[in-house]
Amino acid sequence: MGGKWLEKVREIAPRAERVGLVFHPEPPNIGYLKSAEAAAPSLKINVVGLAVHSGAEIERVLATFAAKPRGSLIVAPNVVTFANSNLIIALAARNRLPAIYPFAFYARAGGLISYGFDQKAPAGQESRDTLCRLFRPGRNGRLESVRRTQQCRRSRKWVHIGNPG
Repeated sequence: MGGKWLEKVREIAPRAERVGLVFHPEPPNIGYLKSAEAAAPSLKINVVGLAVHSGAEIERVLATFAAKPRGSLIVAPNVVTFANSNLIIALAARNRLPAIYPFAFYARAGGLISYGFDQKAPAGQESRDTLCRLFRPGRNGRLESVRRTQQCRRSRKWVHIGNPG
């Protein structure tokens, strides 16, 4: 999954040079980090593991990561990131870090994009209300919608796009 998240980062933030993977340092999150690190060289992205245990640590780690340009985020699924989801979404927006989240509730709460399994759909079926759009960098540095696509409905994985502005 870490490699797929990196591919999505490349799509939504083509100029990104660094990706911070926000994770709690325990399985399966360590596997997500290793998967992303393995895929990073082929995508010419540097993966930085951002291990977190609390909301205060999330604030400190994201502020430090955002201090350097051309960064983006991937948020791994775990109790710490779930409990601090609104904080992470707000910090990513404030620091203008394009971020990919593991579940749709992040995008519904204001996160840019989520990529993962649809928790509402029965096993093996994709969400019927998934809205998929392709985005490209706009003139003012914000993402703009290019077109809708149904491509994501063909797989068990799905993409939910939140408000890019």
